[in-house]
Amino acid sequence: MRAISVKQPWAYLLCAGIKDIENRTWRLPEKMNGERVLIHASGGPLMPIAGHYGHLFDHPQYETLRVKMGLDFFNKELHTSAIIGSVVFTDCVINHPSAWAEKTEVLADESGLPYYGNPIYNWVSSYPILFDKPILNVKGRLSFWNYPNIGCGPDEEGVQTCNCQLAVDERFQVVALGYEYRCRYCGGKWYK
Repeated sequence: MRAISVKQPWAYLLCAGIKDIENRTWRLPEKMNGERVLIHASGGPLMPIAGHYGHLFDHPQYETLRVKMGLDFFNKELHTSAIIGSVVFTDCVINHPSAWAEKTEVLADESGLPYYGNPIYNWVSSYPILFDKPILNVKGRLSFWNYPNIGCGPDEEGVQTCNCQLAVDERFQVVALGYEYRCRYCGGKWYK
């Protein structure tokens, strides 16, 4: 399954469904639009000041955190060098209205036509999953990269079935959805 590395605390906020935008200087590749992507919390977190990450957020972001999580977020242990969850990137825009979107200045050329000088692309994040048990000691890479131990593929009937090869207790990997079971990591069907 494809993965992308994100620094903490942004990785946690994406997987928890609080941060709905991932900001990048490059456009989301078309083939990744609509695909589930693992979120790898990179090895170097942004450093808290006096044990808090408050200095990293502007007022609208801080208010979003306070409303959605209370102040519990600031006391969380954030894993690094770990795959902590997954999201689906569903769009790529410039100047999204989200509080989490970095804005790009609109410039004008000699004839007055607008253009973006150095655009920041806002990847819209949807369907977040925060793993109960992160996969620890995973070295990240730049751009999108393949993590071979998580994934699913079609069975004989074309149903996406779990092919994960993880050393994780089944209680943490499988979730019951009515009469069927699904893998929390890849989303594929789980046969008991």
